[in-house]
Amino acid sequence: MYAGPGALTPETVRAYRDLSERQGRSPATVAKHLSALRTLAAELGVERVREVRVPRVARGDPRGLSAEQ
Repeated sequence: MYAGPGALTPETVRAYRDLSERQGRSPATVAKHLSALRTLAAELGVERVREVRVPRVARGDPRGLSAEQ
């Protein structure tokens, strides 16, 4: 099935985000996928997709290198 640029709406992107979260995807993965969708939407001239909020991704503490590294 082919979906054109008209199918890329805030509602469909929110539905994709919600489905990804229900499937247990990490917030970082969901944010990365939404970023890719936003880039695609911008290239297609669909600006309303930017309205969709991205889950917050917690930043971890920096990890030091081991002696071997």
